[in-house]
Amino acid sequence: MSFNKDKVSIVQLAEQYGVVLDPSNNDFVGLCPFHPDNDTKSLHLYTHSNSFYCFGCHAAGTIFDFVMKYDGISFKEAVTKLDAGSVDEFDLSDINVKSTQKFNTHREMIEALATKHLRDLYFQTLILKDNKVEIRTLVEDLWQWYDLSQVKFDIKASSDVNENVLIQKLNDFYIAFNQKLQQLQVKLDELK
Repeated sequence: MSFNKDKVSIVQLAEQYGVVLDPSNNDFVGLCPFHPDNDTKSLHLYTHSNSFYCFGCHAAGTIFDFVMKYDGISFKEAVTKLDAGSVDEFDLSDINVKSTQKFNTHREMIEALATKHLRDLYFQTLILKDNKVEIRTLVEDLWQWYDLSQVKFDIKASSDVNENVLIQKLNDFYIAFNQKLQQLQVKLDELK
């Protein structure tokens, strides 16, 4: 299968990884996730070439380079991740809130439930025969989706506005997560 690198926008990709962006002419700027960048917004995203460059740490490249550097993975793994759509994380770009004890308690409850369900499903995949391991890969992809989305919640939880909006978004995330989990459970049950 060939991969079309133009189907993934460097801007959407960076936002999915939690980078808060501001428009700058036809491009975007933000704090670089690859080095301590507290307020200089040295990361530049170029929409015309679908690429990025950091004027602070000199990280640069395509969407593949961004994923490889951020996740510490190989080019082949980055292509697979982008092609599988596993970076299509839960969208939090429409909210900006400050974390409080109420949100933190709610998030811990959601995390305990989600990880329990996901671990239970993963352990069920361990008893499958070797020719059925593709479901295990799908479960691992869901776990990555979950983890990356939680990183985004952590980033949003340190900003300002109403925490009730973030709690609602967290509930929406948990519903979306459970839908994906149920789809995998159906696939797993078909393989048993």
